Amino acid sequence: MDGFSLGPARVGQPASEIGKCAAMAWAPLEVVPELRASIEGPLNMAAKASKRSLAEVARLGVTRTTFGPESSARRCVHRSLCRGDPYLIDELWHRVDVSSDAVSQEMLDEFQLRKLVHRYCRAVDRGDISALRDLYHHDAEDDHGAFSAGSVDDFLEGLVAARPYLRSMQHHITTVNFAVDGDSAEGEIYSIATHTVVAGDHDVDVMVGGRYLDRYEKRDATWKFIERTIVTDWATVDDPSRLDVSHPITRRTPRGTPDLNDPSHQYFSILNRGA
Repeated sequence: MDGFSLGPARVGQPASEIGKCAAMAWAPLEVVPELRASIEGPLNMAAKASKRSLAEVARLGVTRTTFGPESSARRCVHRSLCRGDPYLIDELWHRVDVSSDAVSQEMLDEFQLRKLVHRYCRAVDRGDISALRDLYHHDAEDDHGAFSAGSVDDFLEGLVAARPYLRSMQHHITTVNFAVDGDSAEGEIYSIATHTVVAGDHDVDVMVGGRYLDRYEKRDATWKFIERTIVTDWATVDDPSRLDVSHPITRRTPRGTPDLNDPSHQYFSILNRGA
């Protein structure tokens, strides 16, 4: 049916007698101009009720659309209809013109990818090489610049060799952007990473602001890294280290370590199983 649902209407009620009622009614789009002139409230069109573009129905006087489950794109369509922006409306309509199953799958995929990049942080910061290896496919590659470039196993061997010189590490994920195409995906992951390393008779702090350029593949229903490359946007080095835990706020608190001596390994039971 080429029509729309009208929020403040009674079924069969003439446009001139429409009041503020909660019932929904269906009407042909040809009566929209008359209805628009007769009521002050919004005219609500059910998504896909019309074969016409949103820009066209917006020009007729429709001010809102109903899609069902909300999404950011759908909310943008509502706002665009109210502003009367036909070009943005048509672009957003194209974006939300997908089945609910496809939207749900995209949400699940992005959720799993977010868990993947956060699990990387915990595994590398805690020195859990086994957990870290499980996040990569067997044929994955990892480019950490001069530290390691090649297979993921080369990267992990470098981490094991560096462990005696690592006092602490913390990887923080900030902005993330994913693009999913079936069983393949890409991600640009912004991060801030802090490192305190042993340098002879003293320690050095290195803080890096950068991004991970990732490629992922879903195999056997599980997303894992297939390629990860680090981009450095900025970095600072404090030599010697500025670490100071003598303040009362930090005094006598447990110290974190990048290995199995970290307090979290004794504290958690459920979380460690999922790491």
